[in-house]
This record gives sequence, structure tokens and C-alpha cells, in this order.
Amino acid sequence: MAVDWIAPTIASASGVVGVVFTWLAGAQGRSHTERVAESTRLHAERMAEGARLHTERMAELERQAQAAERIEHERREAYLSYLRYYHLEFRRQRYKAIGAEEKLAHLDSRWSKADRVDAGREAFLGLQAYGSTEVVSLATDWFLAWESSNRPEEDALGRALQDRILHELRDPASWAVR
Repeated sequence: MAVDWIAPTIASASGVVGVVFTWLAGAQGRSHTERVAESTRLHAERMAEGARLHTERMAELERQAQAAERIEHERREAYLSYLRYYHLEFRRQRYKAIGAEEKLAHLDSRWSKADRVDAGREAFLGLQAYGSTEVVSLATDWFLAWESSNRPEEDALGRALQDRILHELRDPASWAVR
């Protein structure tokens, strides 16, 4: 019969079409899997880079915080060093002015001229290195008055410097950044 060949031909053709579309679906699936895998890899790389950058930033912030804490500590120590020096020098000058020779001799026995000079220099250098802008300016003026033996100006600047230091010790937020 003349129509007997139609059914097997259609079945064969539909089989070939099925094979072709199955192959296309598989190729498309493989391509999709490759794209997803590449996208996942890139995402993982970006996440790892972001984590690395975040870790580096946190480490840098920690270093900055430690440096700021160290500078704050050094500033406090410099301020206290100056206040100790100023207090002892002020007492010494007061004892000299009122003629309290016994107290002056006792103070001088515990705090020699060399110790006083060293303490004054250390206080000044500490203020220069770690003081706020205003304190550095006052300390420079005070040191120049001290070097030139201008006692009234030295006393006035010393008191102004002491007041500024006490203000900054009470309120560290007022420290001018240098």
C-alpha cells in the first residue's frame, strides 16, 4: 500500500525532531549551568574581596584608635608633668617670697636645681609634642618668658597655661586637633 510508509516516516521524523530538541535542551542546560557556576564563582570572589577589604579597614580603624588612645595618654602625662612642675616651682617661689627658709630648704633638698631644670625642660617638651594647639602656643610663650627670666610674664603665662591644661583635662573633647 501506498500509505504504509507515512506512519514510519512521521515516527522517524518526530524521533529525529525529539533527538534534536533533546540535544538542544541539554546544551541549553549545560550552558545555563556554566553561567550559574561562573556567576557563583564571581560572586564568591567579590564577597571574599569585600571581606578582605572590610578586615583591612577594621584593622586600620583599630590602629587609628590605638594611636589616638596612645596620644591621649601621652598628652595627659605631659599635662600632668607640667602641672607637677608648675606646682612645685610655684611653691618654691612662694616660700622664697614669704621667707620660709626652712620649707624652701626642705623642698630644695628633695628637688635639686638640676631636677628642677630637667623637670621644666621635660614638661615643656611634653607640651610641645603632645599639647593642643592653644597649649603649645601658651607653653612656647611661657618657656620664652622663663628663659628670659621675665618673672611677672612667666607667672601670668604659667597660670594661663595651667588653667588651659586643667580645662582640657576636665573636657578632653575640647582638645584642638593638631
